[in-house]
Amino acid sequence: MTLEELEFGWQIAFNKAWEAFCSNTIPIGAAIINENNELVSVGQNMIFVEKANEPVIYGSSLAHAEINAIVQLKRKEHPNIRSYTLYTTTEPCILCFGAIVMGNIRHCKFAARDRYAGATKYNGHSEYVKSKNIIVEGPHKELEAVQVALATYYELDKKHPNHEHIISRMALDCPKGVAAGRRLFNDSKLRCLVEENRSATDAFTEICNQLKMIND
Repeated sequence: MTLEELEFGWQIAFNKAWEAFCSNTIPIGAAIINENNELVSVGQNMIFVEKANEPVIYGSSLAHAEINAIVQLKRKEHPNIRSYTLYTTTEPCILCFGAIVMGNIRHCKFAARDRYAGATKYNGHSEYVKSKNIIVEGPHKELEAVQVALATYYELDKKHPNHEHIISRMALDCPKGVAAGRRLFNDSKLRCLVEENRSATDAFTEICNQLKMIND
């Protein structure tokens, strides 16, 4: 599997996740695609980013990838927003799922489950949310392990509070991805790619190669 073989939305979302990783913040990326498979908006996690040129939220605990993608869509400019699809590399948290509901996004695809903070289970928890008829698809069969490996590497690298707990939650759903992330971290593989200014395609390939060496 290569990055170019994925759906267009996934390609963009992973590119944004890699950009986030390279910016030393949580590696989650999002893309919003319209009914004609055209890119409408992108977002990446920017919680630990101190400066940005784009009209996005950064340096805030609310600076999540999905939020940054949705907040750029002006109501008058997107009358067909309910036909758009949001792609995100990680299952939306309660903040981002709320933004999906209130932002009139009616189709969400996520790559990796998030047993630590994921909130798509709330899709059927109230009559109001049910009335929106939001279609949620995920996890992605192949991409989940790639995203989990990237997230595991990030957690090991930054050692934020509870990082091992977060990793243990990911391991419940995708142990192969966690194992690949640990191996990549031990060899400093992804950090070397960052220092060499390598592309998301290179990072994706490196992670996939590591995953191939791990038995299911």
